[in-house]
Amino acid sequence: MRKHFISTHPLYNKCIRNEVRFSVIIGMLFILSSFAWYVTPWFSPATDEEMQVYNFSNPSRRFSTQFWAPFDVTASPYYEIFFPFTLYSTFMVGVLSLELFTTLPILGLHVKAQFDILSEYLTLLGHPDILSINIKTGHITRHNEITRYDNRLKIQQAKSFLLQIVQQHQHILTFVKTFERNNQIFFAFRMLLTITLLLGVLCQYVFTNSQRAYIFFNLIIVMQFNFFLCTCSELINSGYYGVHKSSYNNYWYNLVFSGNGITRTLDKDIRRYLMMIMHSSPKSKYLKFKHLDIGFQTFVGSIRLTYSLFVFLFYVQK
Repeated sequence: MRKHFISTHPLYNKCIRNEVRFSVIIGMLFILSSFAWYVTPWFSPATDEEMQVYNFSNPSRRFSTQFWAPFDVTASPYYEIFFPFTLYSTFMVGVLSLELFTTLPILGLHVKAQFDILSEYLTLLGHPDILSINIKTGHITRHNEITRYDNRLKIQQAKSFLLQIVQQHQHILTFVKTFERNNQIFFAFRMLLTITLLLGVLCQYVFTNSQRAYIFFNLIIVMQFNFFLCTCSELINSGYYGVHKSSYNNYWYNLVFSGNGITRTLDKDIRRYLMMIMHSSPKSKYLKFKHLDIGFQTFVGSIRLTYSLFVFLFYVQK
């Protein structure tokens, strides 16, 4: 990622700091929750029902995960064999969950930051005091008295600068496309799971008398899935449209220096580069059926409608 992304801009460094904070917080939460999930069975012996179902000979030996084995897992030496296996599986589930819950939002923030960096650089195109910019290193070369009125040099440097932006823009779009293609099944599974959780929360509230804290906890989980599915897509698309807007409203889109001063005629290469940026669009649909395309805006609207229904039922039941 560092190879293709602009890593010298302050926005990138800000994303790195947010990534470290987010990873540390989520990591601590997962470690504590995994530890509690694994240790809790040790302090609560098996009930009579569990003794009858699982045929335990030692009720004090419990696992966080019950094994449907043809033998008593609480007896020696099975308990000593399953104990490190359960510990290892708990650790691996925690690590995979940590990566799962941190990768999507962090990648979304990084891609959004890269689009914002390109938008910021595009606003500098045609600046009267700037001759050239290296977007990889962030080095800016300013005009001196000799180059200030050399219009051909300005146009040449503008072409070189725009070519850098076009190449970087294509790198980002390729990264987003590759990531979405590799995670297409994952996104579809999360969409199905999100809808199922939403329906489950509504059914729990309407048809049962469960505690509100439990329902609120489920709703928080649904909101997390909503962030992973929708907010990341919105961030990426808003970043792209920021680049599109900067290209359209750019100073060089309407004005360009020529031999007789400022005219309304664009240089052909500059116009072509700007049009390439504006016409390059990322795919905003992450799940495609045979006769129906579900875009991120449609899915966000359905999620918000479900939230509104939940709030309505909440006040009706009071």
